[in-house]
Order: sequence, then C-alpha cells, then structure tokens
Amino acid sequence: LYDNLQRLTRKAMALLGVADILKEDTKDFWPVIEKIMHLFEKKIGADRCTLFLKDELHNQLYSRIATGIGTKEIRIPASKGIAGHVARTGETLNIEDAYEDDRFNPSVDRKT
Repeated sequence: LYDNLQRLTRKAMALLGVADILKEDTKDFWPVIEKIMHLFEKKIGADRCTLFLKDELHNQLYSRIATGIGTKEIRIPASKGIAGHVARTGETLNIEDAYEDDRFNPSVDRKT
C-alpha cells in the first residue's frame, strides 16, 4: 500500500509540474514540449529524452527536440529501432540499457 501511494504521489507531482509549465504564456509549442520532456527525464532518471512524431506520408519518425541537443531535426525510418517498435505497437518502454536491446539502432544514437 505504501509503495502504491508513493507511486501515485510521484505521478501527481509530475502532473503538477506539467500544469506549471502549461500556465506559462507562450506562443511557441516546442519550448513547452521541451520543458515537459526535461521534467519527465528527471522524474524517471533518464540520460536523455527524445520525442518522435510520425510522418505518415514518408513513413518516418522525426524529432525536433532531443534533450541535450536542442532543436535539431532527426528523421529515421518508422520501421527501425526502439522508437520504430514503439510507433508500431504503441507499447510504452523504459529501457535500462538501450545498447543491450536487440531493437537498438546505433545510427539514431549517433544523431542524438
């Protein structure tokens, strides 16, 4: 019960952090998304975080934001790597060591 309450408290605090970010007066969507990504990166203890969006027309995943590299666009095939797996399946993943995962695509790592 205690662990469950702790987990729920962490989730609530993360949502409050997002609410604080969303209250800011901003006309540009990307800085808000980047702040939210930094918040969750810290909450889960990740080394970095990348948000990929799907370009259906070109069957690619693309990102304008990867924490640690700023706003550099990255494009990869939607069928490759861990990000491609998530895009295809909708599965949420938090991988301890991506280099040990068979789906890992080192070319994406070099870009980020």
